[in-house]
Amino acid sequence: MCHMSLIKLGETAILEEEVKGKIILEIGACNVNGTLRPLFERFSPAKYIATDAREGNGVDIVHPAEKLDQLLKPNSVDYIVSTSTLEHIKYWRKALYNCKLLLAPGGHIIITTCSPGYPFHGHPNDYWRFTKHFFLQHFEDFTILRLEDDPQISGVIFKAIKPKTLTTTPKPLAKLPLPNRAPLPPNP
Repeated sequence: MCHMSLIKLGETAILEEEVKGKIILEIGACNVNGTLRPLFERFSPAKYIATDAREGNGVDIVHPAEKLDQLLKPNSVDYIVSTSTLEHIKYWRKALYNCKLLLAPGGHIIITTCSPGYPFHGHPNDYWRFTKHFFLQHFEDFTILRLEDDPQISGVIFKAIKPKTLTTTPKPLAKLPLPNRAPLPPNP
């Protein structure tokens, strides 16, 4: 899922030297209203793996983010992208752990997600709201390249690099603060 400010982000934040000949993993690839996939594919990645928890347009492999460690090996992907998805993952802690686990040292990650103030939007579920502070805490072991408010919606844009020296299993995320809960769905 992708809106115009994320397309603009992709046009400037996705660089050829980060993508060419690399393995890209997209988490939450169902194309509801746009995708960054063409912006990656213009730079000829070696492989583009588009995953989602459900079937849909743009999905290559149906597999939930919190179980991607059963599908891929640690340090096996060079770039992870997840746009407007994290708020829909009930077990976000395991999903983020898998991102850190699967990303190769020196690899890049882009995550965009909703912040407090964004209304309920079930596709099919809506659980969480995240802040810039959340990303600072949960990715303190990464080099953060970009961390800003989404200019179009109440959301966060995050891009980082996994340090080349970070080759061990990531620390559990259990002791870090929780994201905010999503608002309740409107009454019918």
